[in-house]
Amino acid sequence: MLLLVAIPITFATARIWRLLFDAWSSTPRHVLREFLGEAVAATLIALVLWLMVGAIAWTWVSDRRKSRRPGN
Repeated sequence: MLLLVAIPITFATARIWRLLFDAWSSTPRHVLREFLGEAVAATLIALVLWLMVGAIAWTWVSDRRKSRRPGN
């Protein structure tokens, strides 16, 4: 379920950065600063979501390995 959220946020973050770089030379600095803040925030949110997905996957794989051991 979390993966369904992380993937679109990652694509949106990539799009924000692409738009930021495309408009870098033709946009006033105050607009770029505001846009840069939003891009950094979106990137941090995406990273946190992917870390959560990774932690859940790691726990799931670890639990599966433990349950396959003889005697458990």
